[in-house]
Amino acid sequence: MTTNSPSGAPREPTDPAGRLEAAEAALQQALDREVMLRNRLDHGIRNTMAVIRSVFLRTMDNSESVTEARDHFLGRLDALVRYNARPIVKHHESFDLETMIWDELISISLGTDERITISGPAVKLQNRTANLVGLAVHELVTNSIKFGVLGDLWNGGRLDVRWAAEHDVVDLEWNESGVAIVAPAPIGSGFGRDFIENALPYQLNASTRFDFVPGGLVCRIQFGVGNDHSDELFSV
Repeated sequence: MTTNSPSGAPREPTDPAGRLEAAEAALQQALDREVMLRNRLDHGIRNTMAVIRSVFLRTMDNSESVTEARDHFLGRLDALVRYNARPIVKHHESFDLETMIWDELISISLGTDERITISGPAVKLQNRTANLVGLAVHELVTNSIKFGVLGDLWNGGRLDVRWAAEHDVVDLEWNESGVAIVAPAPIGSGFGRDFIENALPYQLNASTRFDFVPGGLVCRIQFGVGNDHSDELFSV
């Protein structure tokens, strides 16, 4: 027998049969939750492995040596781990866009340089979108170290990253300026540019654009944050 408390909430059943029934219901709920978490973990692992496999193959295809492939792959793997380790079980955990960008810069010991500015409103990304945007930021940072301002800050270069957000659409601008010598083909036809120009539009319905200017470059990425289908597998 189950009675109600004065507030209307059901009390624990007082008879043995009622207590047994309540215990069985609680046990079934726990078992259902365990199955859900196992399925989520399994899906998350399969999703992560599919992404890593794709990144590895594309890295090998676009590298001129084993050493170059190793270095690029490890950097991309580190970037992916940041956005895959936590959300597998905590399904609804989100990532702050500004923190993501700073984390990438801190990983190369450039998190406090006054020649780098990052500004924009608070934007939260779910794990699938964070995976894709985070990898894009990693590629921009890596390219900038090799060809752009992050490898030339001491000569007066600047990096300005800013974004605006309206109606679940983010307009992100990566602006490098003041580079003394620009490499002949910054972000050529390799993994990074291909990922930003082709994978992001396909996976996020994003709009992307590179503008190469004397002494720098501007990369613009526009993407939505309101339709993150985090359970979908994706490739790059």
